[in-house]
Amino acid sequence: MRIDNLGNRRYAGSVIVNEGNGRFFEPAAGRSVFVGVDVRARR
Repeated sequence: MRIDNLGNRRYAGSVIVNEGNGRFFEPAAGRSVFVGVDVRARR
């Protein structure tokens, strides 16, 4: 199980260098939850 951005905070995911349109960062992903199950057969 994995929870990313548990506090649902806003932060920059990447920075764009020399951007002319005034958008110099890209927002990171919001809150997300991943759950996985691994099942293996025994012989």
